[in-house]
Amino acid sequence: MKSILVSIGIIIVAMVGAGFIAGAIGSSFFGETSLKGAIGVPQPEVHLAPQKVLSAHSGDSVKGGSQFVLTNTVLSSLVSTSILALLFIFGTRKLQVVPGRLQGFLETIIDGLMGFVKSVIGEEKSRAVFPVIATFFLFVSFNAWFGLIPVYQSFGYTKWENVSLTQIEQSSHFHDGDHVTIKDLDHEFHLHHSRIAIIDDGSLSKSLTIEANRFEGNSKQAIVDAGGSTELVTPGLSATFLRPAGTDLNMPMALAIISFLFVEGLALKYLGFSYFGKFFRFQNLLRGKIGMGLIDFFVGILELISEFVRLLSFTFRLFGNMTAGEILLLVSAFLISFILTIPFYGLELLVGFVQALIFAGLTLVFVSIAITPHEHDEEH
Repeated sequence: MKSILVSIGIIIVAMVGAGFIAGAIGSSFFGETSLKGAIGVPQPEVHLAPQKVLSAHSGDSVKGGSQFVLTNTVLSSLVSTSILALLFIFGTRKLQVVPGRLQGFLETIIDGLMGFVKSVIGEEKSRAVFPVIATFFLFVSFNAWFGLIPVYQSFGYTKWENVSLTQIEQSSHFHDGDHVTIKDLDHEFHLHHSRIAIIDDGSLSKSLTIEANRFEGNSKQAIVDAGGSTELVTPGLSATFLRPAGTDLNMPMALAIISFLFVEGLALKYLGFSYFGKFFRFQNLLRGKIGMGLIDFFVGILELISEFVRLLSFTFRLFGNMTAGEILLLVSAFLISFILTIPFYGLELLVGFVQALIFAGLTLVFVSIAITPHEHDEEH
């Protein structure tokens, strides 16, 4: 037993050391000859906009428009929804008095959520509210958790960048560390040394290192002949097939709109048009009580504004937390790879649960407030 623990400890220490050397922090100490180049840890790039998948422009970011396109976040939501549906279908198709493991697991989830709903809204109205609240919780949490599976975001599209001699010859002056675009193309070349210029005879004014993913034709030799050098670098993924839906602003906004319509619809169902009385308070004005009437009118306007502000708060709370978690994992894996990233995965598991609970819980609380009659407030 002791030898096993020692072996595990050695492996962990070795992985921590390799992760440190392979990451950006280790590279700053050991230079470009570190394991970073061998393992191929790419520089992280954050894409807030979703990317298109399964189309002629796969990997391109969505920049607006009215035409429907399938994105990696929409595909991820479809995958997670399908897995959830299959999980409940297989777990409940043969219900037993003594449940098996899957049925028992699902019953635990449902009983826990039902108890949560009853504790807030009461048993009488819990069955009318429960399906939507449970759907919010399961959809948000599972979308966040699926994104933490190591292979979930490991496949995607790679855009290979080319470097040709004609592109280099038509360049002008560059400075140390510049990322330049040549011939109005989206090709970025990282330039080293102080100042670079292409002179009339095609030679370089100073030594130049060009990093690219692929060189066209005899451009590598031509760059070397001109006094420069070339380096082939790993491109990494420019877009993944699947990306957690919560990191796309459109998905939290859609959930926020559904939550808003759900709350307002239930309020109209239980209270009818009297529900609008808490927004438009003219009773005291009609009774001639000008001072109280103006206060009531102002409070009603605040109530109306607060209803619509929920759309923004719901949207940006979920989007901000999910996106921040993805960036945290991305940066931690880049700085120190491998095993030291595991604690952040545990943190993101908790964040996914908490955000799902907050989204579902706040919707439930707003429903409880909305369907409560307000006649006693008006009398007071």
